[in-house]
Amino acid sequence: ATWHLTGGKQWYQRRVRAEGGPIQETVSKNALNTHDDPIFSVGGDLAFNWGYGDNGHRIVLTGGYLSPLGSEDDNTHGLGNDYACNPLTGVSRGIRWQHEI
Repeated sequence: ATWHLTGGKQWYQRRVRAEGGPIQETVSKNALNTHDDPIFSVGGDLAFNWGYGDNGHRIVLTGGYLSPLGSEDDNTHGLGNDYACNPLTGVSRGIRWQHEI
């Protein structure tokens, strides 16, 4: 999928950086388990650096659940996940969870 990214020079901040959903999307007709995928199962705009509680995600889509800033619910899913970290500093507690990538 391709999105049109919106402005801002501070890429490290928790921000939605695309508007209007994908402008191009191609998914293989042979793709499996897309209903469980954090990208293909939801729509929406791209958001980057989605930190909350002691969790962080590099890339998420706004069509999925986005945890509030102070939440400890582990319910946001995307790409570049870390569920035991300080998302503001990038320091991990060294714990690996099965669903991290």
